[in-house]
Amino acid sequence: MRNIRLYFWFQVMISSMAWLPVFFLYFSENLSLRDVLLLEAVYYISIVILEVPSGYFSDVVGRKRTLVFSAIFFSLAYFLFFITREFEFFVAAQFLLAGGMAFLSGTGTSFHFESLKAIGKEDEYGEREAKVYTWRLAASSVAVLSGGLIAHYGLQYPYALSFLTAIPALAIALLFKEPTAEKEASEHGLPFIKQLIKCFSYLKQAPLGWLFGFAVLLYVLIHVPYEYYQPYLGLLEAEGTLTLGDAPLISGILYALTSAIAAFAAGYSIKLRDKLGLTNLLLIALFIQLGIIALIGSWLHPAILLVILFRNLALAITDAPVNAAIAPRVETGQRATYFSLQSLTCRLAFFATLFTTSFFVEKEAAISWPVLSSILLISAGIGLALALVLVAFSVKNRKLIINPDD
Repeated sequence: MRNIRLYFWFQVMISSMAWLPVFFLYFSENLSLRDVLLLEAVYYISIVILEVPSGYFSDVVGRKRTLVFSAIFFSLAYFLFFITREFEFFVAAQFLLAGGMAFLSGTGTSFHFESLKAIGKEDEYGEREAKVYTWRLAASSVAVLSGGLIAHYGLQYPYALSFLTAIPALAIALLFKEPTAEKEASEHGLPFIKQLIKCFSYLKQAPLGWLFGFAVLLYVLIHVPYEYYQPYLGLLEAEGTLTLGDAPLISGILYALTSAIAAFAAGYSIKLRDKLGLTNLLLIALFIQLGIIALIGSWLHPAILLVILFRNLALAITDAPVNAAIAPRVETGQRATYFSLQSLTCRLAFFATLFTTSFFVEKEAAISWPVLSSILLISAGIGLALALVLVAFSVKNRKLIINPDD
């Protein structure tokens, strides 16, 4: 049980990312819009480079060491963000941040499942994962509110606060014990290429293939408002309609309330899955997210801030159910690599979105409402088309995927 208790606090600390509500504003303060978009693209291409190797590293070397490396990368990234203002150093910090995310992705979920399996409580994984996710969001809520408040004195200070929570996370990771769940000897430690082939073979299973497609689409749709709500606030502030405070403060408050709403919803995610069925729940979440993006892109007005509050709802009600559906279906020796492949595809898809978008913006152009509105509405339109593909596949193969967790 020691791993389970420590994992809870590790996730609370590592999720306390005070910089989240101000990163776009911080970059924009020092760089042109084109450079900001390219800088974000650097992060996502770094994930492409690091994601799958980090999952393979986890499967071969161990969960504990991978989580320790994750905490180290986060700490170094935050330190560098705090002390620099130059594009080249921002690039280095983005690469380190990507390393932290990549080494955490997949490994955290696998570590939690395998730690429970080691003590015969893997059947509790769904409920426990929902609880961890709820508290992660609660911690994030406090962190981003604090970040928004101290950003009033300097947009670099939230990175300093994040550094102060990453260090305890590193200390906790060092106390982890490698899960003792049995390893499938014939599969664990496969050569890298064979490991990838094995992981891709899981997608031939209709439930896992459908869930993979869902995860990629939802990731992109979740990150569209995440990426652009800060410049949305900046435009409101420039118009003089943001009357309750400046953009960094309002961003911090918004992010905190968003996380609090998501944390509340996450606590009911497993009950919603049991009531609605997994596939129905996921499709409902997709259309909620599409509606949110369309509304944000249709109107530049403070009233839309109420819509932005729910931008994480879809992820909150699907994260634990999706992980609970996938983890038991993937063998121990490939679990972290599989989750990393899924995360890689998600981030590669959003990288492509950002990179492509940057070419439709003039090099020295400032953010404007027509540009921002077009980005959001086009994203919603493409997302709707892809969501309908998932609906069609679910109808055609209803018996196969209506409850992938069964």
